[in-house]
Amino acid sequence: MRADARSTSPLRLGNLPAAVSAAKKIILLLWFIVASLATASALTPGTTETRVGQKSFAPLESRQAEPLQTAGLPQRNRSCGYELAPESLLAAYQQEWARMVVQERAAAIQAQLGVSASFGETYGVGVVQNSGTLNVIISSKSPYGLGAVNRSLLPGEQYINRGLQSKVHAEIQINNFAEQTAGNTLSVGATRPVCVGCQAELDASGVPIATKRK
Repeated sequence: MRADARSTSPLRLGNLPAAVSAAKKIILLLWFIVASLATASALTPGTTETRVGQKSFAPLESRQAEPLQTAGLPQRNRSCGYELAPESLLAAYQQEWARMVVQERAAAIQAQLGVSASFGETYGVGVVQNSGTLNVIISSKSPYGLGAVNRSLLPGEQYINRGLQSKVHAEIQINNFAEQTAGNTLSVGATRPVCVGCQAELDASGVPIATKRK
């Protein structure tokens, strides 16, 4: 009888590892089912989002305006190399805009000159700031190609050396014009590489050169 009792025992010592493995599999399966149900619930359309630190998916028109958080921004922006102050950002934007305009207009005028550009004809392009207004100034000391350039001036652009009164280089003409009109030259360039003499004078005046140098 004792031998029969041992043979019908529900748990044998030799089967313990298999039973533990089966229990682990069941627990893992139950955990996977619970996790799947939780994910499905979180993704169900129309559920209300109440978790702390997460954004609401309510329609845009139903949201209340949130105040712009600016605390600490000046310090963070200084660490990135620029100031948050609006006047500083505006000045940086104007400087970059002037550089791009000078480069693009110098390249366009060079193409308009055609063969004249290949034998020394030079036109200067600059952006001069007068009382907050940015003016695109174009000049040259030579008559070659002037008709084509004049016909292709964009609205607001100004050619300043009418009658070829000035014989100095075009880049210097533009900077002189800025000084004579109480303006500030934000950027200057030319259809050909800027000569060493003009580089020295413009660098001494703190005028950025946007095109190639000799």
